[in-house]
Amino acid sequence: MVGFPLGIRALMARTNPDFVEGLQNAGVTGFWTVAEELARAGHVAPLASRGIVGQVATQNIVYDAETTGGGSGGPALSLEGTVVSTQPFFRSSEDPTSAFPRRVHGL
Repeated sequence: MVGFPLGIRALMARTNPDFVEGLQNAGVTGFWTVAEELARAGHVAPLASRGIVGQVATQNIVYDAETTGGGSGGPALSLEGTVVSTQPFFRSSEDPTSAFPRRVHGL
């Protein structure tokens, strides 16, 4: 799975305190402006997790890759780098360890 867990807050948490202080001192607080500054500084990078596919069906793929909020829409990749599914949106009470297959080839 590849995604941007927890969105902009997690991206900010992975920066250094000087970067955050610089944004605050410059009055940069708007979502899109902060996102632009994060990207400009090279702080926008996806996180990846790996797991084992437990079941493949027409309607879903069940896996044990760790996922979290903000990862919705992130791709699940085969060993060859092919997108085989995307992580759907789940409410916190739902099971976050299944995805909707795009095209299931060779699984």
